[in-house]
Amino acid sequence: MRRYTARLFGALAVSAIAAFIGAGAYVYYGGYDTSALQQHSEPVYRVLQYVRERSILARSDFDTPDLASLDWQHAGLMTYETYCRQCHGAPGRAPDSFSLGMKPAPTAIAELARKRSPQELYEVIEQGIKMTGMPAWAYRLNQAEMWQLVALVKQIANMTHADYDNYLVQAQEESPQQTETRPRRSEEIASATELPTMEGLSRIDAGRVAMQQYNCTSCHMIPGVTAARNQVGPPLGGITQRSYIAGLLEYSDNNLIKWIRFPTTVDKDTLMPDLGVSQVHAEAMLAYLKSVE
Repeated sequence: MRRYTARLFGALAVSAIAAFIGAGAYVYYGGYDTSALQQHSEPVYRVLQYVRERSILARSDFDTPDLASLDWQHAGLMTYETYCRQCHGAPGRAPDSFSLGMKPAPTAIAELARKRSPQELYEVIEQGIKMTGMPAWAYRLNQAEMWQLVALVKQIANMTHADYDNYLVQAQEESPQQTETRPRRSEEIASATELPTMEGLSRIDAGRVAMQQYNCTSCHMIPGVTAARNQVGPPLGGITQRSYIAGLLEYSDNNLIKWIRFPTTVDKDTLMPDLGVSQVHAEAMLAYLKSVE
């Protein structure tokens, strides 16, 4: 019996090693097609879908405000038109052309309105979803704006094309200045008083997350930040130990925060853009950079 058991485990071990080597070779030689012109295989799609659904459900256990009391007819609708309709469409309104070729395709808003609970909708809006085009809006919108979006989406489940158009016209006529459909300018984001509080994160961890959310990873190598391996700008490891920032500004904590928030005021020709980083987020970034000296 022992000999049989040993042989069984040996066979299983050999099979596992062979499978691992085979999978590695499949990936190494480009066997899996990552082209957005090709759909995922059914097993890959099902696994990703299941992981996504379980993750959202596990993180959606919190109280909701009274959705009926929220200004979804005006503020929520205009926020949706500015940031969301481009990918998810609206009743009788198509998404923008760029989103039509995304893989996975953004879900039609009517489907989300019918199937997602308010908690699930808020979780997805605030946190985003990796491996999709859905960003985390927590660093762009405040909590009130995100809940207004949730309230609007739940109403969309019962809207016709005419209903949506009527609400949109009313919103534009009643509050034309407040409901202008344009992206929020960086200075508006930076001066907002209700940006996310980063609850549950240490100051250092909050800084690491902020550096990802402001896309510092696209240009810099940053220790401890996955995918921050680019060299458009200088590597940020040890930056708090340098004598000068960008070769122009004498180093101090306040000057680094100034550079993070308003680089073009220091050097109008710099390639680093003003990203609308808030003071609280810049301070958290400083704490993280000090931790990886």
